[in-house]
Amino acid sequence: MKRMFTKMLLPVAMLAVLSGCKKDEDNTPQQPSAVSPTQTFNYSDAWGLLAGVKTVTSQSTPIGPIDIELGTAVAAFNVSAGSSEYQDAGTVSCNTKGLTKQTGNSYVFQPSQADVTGIEFNNGSSWNVSGSTNVPAFTASFNQFPSTPTLNSTNDVTLADGYTVSFTSVSGADSVLVILATNNSYAEKRLAGWQNSATFTASDLNGLSASQYGMIQVTPYTWDVRTNLIPGKKVYMVNQVTVTKIVEFK
Repeated sequence: MKRMFTKMLLPVAMLAVLSGCKKDEDNTPQQPSAVSPTQTFNYSDAWGLLAGVKTVTSQSTPIGPIDIELGTAVAAFNVSAGSSEYQDAGTVSCNTKGLTKQTGNSYVFQPSQADVTGIEFNNGSSWNVSGSTNVPAFTASFNQFPSTPTLNSTNDVTLADGYTVSFTSVSGADSVLVILATNNSYAEKRLAGWQNSATFTASDLNGLSASQYGMIQVTPYTWDVRTNLIPGKKVYMVNQVTVTKIVEFK
């Protein structure tokens, strides 16, 4: 049986919300980006990570709630097991869509005006890596994807009272990460894949502050380890669904 990983770092999605969740010129709050698996998953024995990320962001508007669905992907190949430094792997694509290599040699796909919905994950994630001196060329697929939960919690979070994040049960998940975040602070709970609620006490939320644009985020994910892609070294394949809701924290 797979165990729940407990070594996790602050997701990039939260950094986007915490630093940029404010009104812009048309009074619409900025949208948070997806949880980045290179930040969320930090495996001490990993030589590589391939992650397909399906995101759903729900936001209230004058015409009612709107759900924005996007498909993104992240890849990284460590210079040594568990290192936070990455190495070149040539070109990388997920479901035929090319990822852009970043300055630090991680790879990211982000939707654009020309491709607003991004990658479709109806049949899981299929990867193609052209390879480099240190990373061999390979193809790999991981078909399992968690189902998409629906958040059932109230739209207002009263920090002094604590808060329970509830959502519909998820199928196909190994674990679920639940986050409340606002103004450079966050609280998180890690659940087994079959659980569908996380209770945060007032003490858990003590470091958070009031904000009109707080964030509730639920991320079910599943993973697999491959040792044949880089012979003898572990490459983690992760498929995750991240559901984000912007709410008021009081």
